[in-house]
Amino acid sequence: MSAAAVEHPCDDEPETLLETANRLTEQLPGHRVEIIGGLVTVAPPPDGPHAKALTALMVPFLSAGLHGEESN
Repeated sequence: MSAAAVEHPCDDEPETLLETANRLTEQLPGHRVEIIGGLVTVAPPPDGPHAKALTALMVPFLSAGLHGEESN
């Protein structure tokens, strides 16, 4: 499969990065949408093994009380 560049006339102001990120967040629930270095990046939701690894990392911090506003 190949991709071709498509150009459309722009009658309005282009979306800002924040507007684009917010639109993508609404369109892609569960995905992580970030603006990094002036680019909008989208990552899929974490899978099962990722969630298990994150939980294993979080448990010691939560047990030590290192969570919430007071730990910032």
